[in-house]
Amino acid sequence: MCGITGIINLKNESPSRKVLSEMSFSLKHRGPDDEGLFIKNNVGFAFRRLSIVDINTGNQPILNEDSSIVLIFNGEIYNYEHLREELLNNGHTFKSTGDAEVLIHLYEEYKEDMLSKLRGMFSFALYDFKDNKFFAARDRLGKKPFYYTLQSGHLIFSSELKAILKHPSVKKEIDLDSLDLFMSYRYIPKEYCAVKGIKKLLPGHCLILKENSLNIIKYWDLDFSNKTEMSFEEASESVENKIIESVRIRLKADVPVGLFLSGGLDSAMVLNYMSRESAHPINTYSVIFDQKEYSEQKYSAMAAKIFSSNHNEILCVSDINQIFEEMPAFFDEPYADSSAIAYFAMTKVLKNKIKCVLCGDGGDENFAGYDWYNFNDIFYFWDILPHNIKKIFSKLRFGDLKKYLDYAQLSYPLRYLRYVSYFRPEHKNVLYKDEIKYLCGLSLAEKIMENTYYECKSEIETDKHLYCDFKIYLPDDLNVKVDRASMANHIEVRSPLLDHELVEFCASLPSNFKIKNKENKIIFKKIAEKYLPKEIIYRKKQGFSVPLKKWMAGDLGEKAKEIIFRENSACMKFFKKEEILRMFKTHEEGKVNYAGHLWSLLNFELWYSFYMD
Repeated sequence: MCGITGIINLKNESPSRKVLSEMSFSLKHRGPDDEGLFIKNNVGFAFRRLSIVDINTGNQPILNEDSSIVLIFNGEIYNYEHLREELLNNGHTFKSTGDAEVLIHLYEEYKEDMLSKLRGMFSFALYDFKDNKFFAARDRLGKKPFYYTLQSGHLIFSSELKAILKHPSVKKEIDLDSLDLFMSYRYIPKEYCAVKGIKKLLPGHCLILKENSLNIIKYWDLDFSNKTEMSFEEASESVENKIIESVRIRLKADVPVGLFLSGGLDSAMVLNYMSRESAHPINTYSVIFDQKEYSEQKYSAMAAKIFSSNHNEILCVSDINQIFEEMPAFFDEPYADSSAIAYFAMTKVLKNKIKCVLCGDGGDENFAGYDWYNFNDIFYFWDILPHNIKKIFSKLRFGDLKKYLDYAQLSYPLRYLRYVSYFRPEHKNVLYKDEIKYLCGLSLAEKIMENTYYECKSEIETDKHLYCDFKIYLPDDLNVKVDRASMANHIEVRSPLLDHELVEFCASLPSNFKIKNKENKIIFKKIAEKYLPKEIIYRKKQGFSVPLKKWMAGDLGEKAKEIIFRENSACMKFFKKEEILRMFKTHEEGKVNYAGHLWSLLNFELWYSFYMD
């Protein structure tokens, strides 16, 4: 895994080597093993490498035979050996045995159509000097990041925001629309970025710059409309075969490959298939907590024993003050998914001990594993109730019933957004200072969710919610957590359940193969019954939960107050102090759980001080 960055000067001037070197150095954590710089005419590329495949000859930037094309690449192409053989048969010659050189020859052969042939996780950039064209692309599911900006006659791009901010042409100004998105989602979705004028290239898209004209093109989308006519048994067999192949191709590496093992179904099943493909025991790694209600130790140890792995347990202690202030330096934008605490803690302990692991991410998106998919049935019955019955229920407004009745008044996509949001519009209206309160009326968070929901080609509600998760939650929350936490600590994470061929097949499955009568992941659980005890398969989903409520009522909360209320803090520029104090007081008294809200404010403050001050 690697870091890439570069500059295209639109005035045909040579980019500054000093600036390019500073941009590259800011990505050193993504690639401690090697670095490379390339400057020619108006083009400057820089590269940082973490060596996983083709360790001896895989350095970049890489050039074709006549030096007319230069390329830098972050990621892994799992079918590169097959593509290399195809290119050799077409007369191409190679100097290395890795995947990066395959990309440059694929471009020579197929130009932009090369993207349909790639199977893996990637972001890359190349410049074609004969055609005077810059071409960049990001993988279908957004596993690898790509930021870019067009400012002051420069196209500047990078794997991470921090490298772009090293360029003197880039102004550090917060994008208020993105701030409002963060307050709704806990992360910044889609192409939006916390810094004004900078964008993210969307997953499944490519970027072409030619004759100073910039075009963004979608090359892939996920289609839920073409449903398979297979029986449940036939579909189960196909799902399993695709997972087996996906695991097999991700075990190819020139370094040992381990597994992040939670106590859940998905990573346990990945371990099952890894064990079958490997002649040696798999090294597995799990986070455990000293608070039993948050620890999955029992179940991860059970899975490790079943498949005879070399199991390693990493204690995530309750005092996280040594961790949380480090994280914003690596996450680029405001990000407040608290599960990142455990993930970052685990990768930090494993830094310099292992370079490559698999994980179980993707099972919930493929097979409808999240609790929120179950609410479709509840709302369906609400929608068909007679009006007079609805009036009776509306008067019974207590506990969770009040919350769900509030959701029921909204459209389907906005019900989903409310379910996953911490700060709702009415709360933001109280929290925001008057000069930025106008953001509450823009409803950008709602527009993004509604637009994404209606882009789905299926008319089935479960499919539409899955589509939203693949387009918003997966690339902008889950994949950000995995990429930034692992890259901060020199570890490559591979996700076999997010292989795009598997994802496309799962999208073709009828929704009742995935969820029925409030039972999630039906087809995957049936497959798992051949290998795992029901105690693992059918237990309540836990995820990478951390005891944030307790932490925020204790030492972490006190530290958060110091940071949020310090002199010249960003929170005091944008938010009302009295409302934040109220949230702290109410949380400490145990009246309302505001841990997630306060964690969001703390992370915004830490991000702002690191990137914008």
